[in-house]
Amino acid sequence: MGYKGAFSEKGKFTLASGYQVYSNEMISEEWTLDHDFEADPAKPATKSSLGLGGVDPDAYDLSIGDIYADVSVPVGPVKLKSYGQLWMNFGADGKHGQAGSKFPGLPEDNDMGWVVGIDGTYESFKMGLAYSVVEADSLFGYLSDSDFGDGLSKTNKQGWRAQLGYNITKNWSTDFTFLNFERVEDWAAKEDQVSIYQFDVSYKF
Repeated sequence: MGYKGAFSEKGKFTLASGYQVYSNEMISEEWTLDHDFEADPAKPATKSSLGLGGVDPDAYDLSIGDIYADVSVPVGPVKLKSYGQLWMNFGADGKHGQAGSKFPGLPEDNDMGWVVGIDGTYESFKMGLAYSVVEADSLFGYLSDSDFGDGLSKTNKQGWRAQLGYNITKNWSTDFTFLNFERVEDWAAKEDQVSIYQFDVSYKF
């Protein structure tokens, strides 16, 4: 549910909220992972119980509520949009969370996440800066941003994302992204911090 409005001739804002509930089958049942049978017919089907680190399916749920807000306003020739989002997994409970039994914290103490950021556009240029915290049990890790946290963790991560892009034409654009993140709780880690540089060329139909 949400609402879009205006507070001046050019200023705009958005307020929104959402609620997600996932089936417990995501926690307890086994899933067959897809692979190319034609390329490798002898390879057996791989089973994985997404297990979420051995959580108690009778105590742990994925029931996530979130709120979002943004404000857009022109500043001279630059169009700026600031935004923020806060979410919480109300079902995070039990002795162990998604990170497993050795994680130094209870699910109920690691059930929130948030992001704040600002985006700007100037003619064909675009830029953005955001900071995000994703606690260990704040969301379903397999659906988190695959770039933010890559090489470190699906959840239990925090850090910066900076972007710079250019719209070459109406359909073609380029983007350079810098991601720098670390674990919220430092435990059993081979890497404490990871930086990723990413360059994309996109075509929009």
